[in-house]
Amino acid sequence: MESRRPLTAPLRRKNREAAGLVPFEGVFVFIGAAAVTALIAVLLLESVSLIALNAMGGQETCRGLQPGACIGDLPRNARVAAVSPAYQGADWADDLWHEERLRGISALEYSPYRIWQPRRASGKYLNTSTIAGVTYRATPQPNCGEAPRRTVWMLGGGAVWGMGVPDSLTIPALLARELNSAGAECFAVSNFGVEGYNSNQTVQLLLELLGTGQKPDLVVFYGGFEDAFCAHSRPERSHCGAVRIQQLQQADWRAQATTAFARTNMGTLVRRLRGSASIVPAAVTEQEHFVPLRQSADLKAAAQAVLDNFESNVAAVAQLEQAYGFRAYWFWQPTVFYAAKPLHPFERELQQQPEAAIPGTQQVIRAVYDEAKRRAATGRFHFSAGILDLYPEPLYIDVVHLGPRGNQLAAQYVSGAIKQSRKGSRQ
Repeated sequence: MESRRPLTAPLRRKNREAAGLVPFEGVFVFIGAAAVTALIAVLLLESVSLIALNAMGGQETCRGLQPGACIGDLPRNARVAAVSPAYQGADWADDLWHEERLRGISALEYSPYRIWQPRRASGKYLNTSTIAGVTYRATPQPNCGEAPRRTVWMLGGGAVWGMGVPDSLTIPALLARELNSAGAECFAVSNFGVEGYNSNQTVQLLLELLGTGQKPDLVVFYGGFEDAFCAHSRPERSHCGAVRIQQLQQADWRAQATTAFARTNMGTLVRRLRGSASIVPAAVTEQEHFVPLRQSADLKAAAQAVLDNFESNVAAVAQLEQAYGFRAYWFWQPTVFYAAKPLHPFERELQQQPEAAIPGTQQVIRAVYDEAKRRAATGRFHFSAGILDLYPEPLYIDVVHLGPRGNQLAAQYVSGAIKQSRKGSRQ
């Protein structure tokens, strides 16, 4: 007997169609066709945008690349830094920025309590090491021989990490050279700087490092700019400019979609069409994350709050000094916003870029730095914002990060202060 099953399926399909129901097969075909069409359209738009970008040429030029080639593949501050005249005569700059490009916008990864930390890196000029889950920048270590070995940990933000310079030309690496120049003792300096870290995060990192059982002889904190920049962050936003981390935590799909679009050729083309022909690449607006502080009372209150928090961290570390037997030094770093040095045209333009993105930036930074200068008179930390003021050559690669010569001057200042303090303590 023949089975009726082959007749049943067409009959049911006919009944569904008569009832006005679309069969599942048709839905899937429609969805598949729409997805393929959308994908083709996106690829077409991306290709057209890339062609347009290549045709537009080089408003933005990165080291070692043809004009316009670096657009969109580096964070904003890195695109600015890559064109700095502070690299004049640096034959390693092209290769270094190639490695920075490979790090790109994925240079950081999530870290509990500290929110983020560097991803591991291995290259000719940019390398990391890891201890107990803490990733940190590699620093050339001295051959101590028979000399007494002193362990130095240096913590801070991107200026300590050394964005835009090789492992051997970061402030910690140059500090090691300066400290070891006398030869009586051997100083092994480790670079625990992390891009974007404020003093809260550096103290948390110190606690984690002490928890590994290792004990330093000296701990050097070099920062302040990140704390100052947080002064006009919206109170309800807890991540102080770490927008991508915040978006992931809060599942802000609209912001994530906007960020994803900004990384495409189409997004880059839109930025280029809206940008200027400035020698410094145009900034990406983050106004919605910050509150303009126009009134002097607001500026003063914000500055005081930043320094209250900073000094509470200094006091907390002072307690750790007693418990763990190390000596801590704090240095408030320079920035182009507070510079009294003769400015190169590139540095003058650096001052204006954040102002276009976040109005009031200079006012806020200067107010915090004024307060820091006033409080540094107590001797709890060194106000070193003026250490570059006598040097007319270009030293900055962005508003706070320095090129190799600037890092050398910073390391000399820090080393001199440490040597003077240690000499005084022996007398």
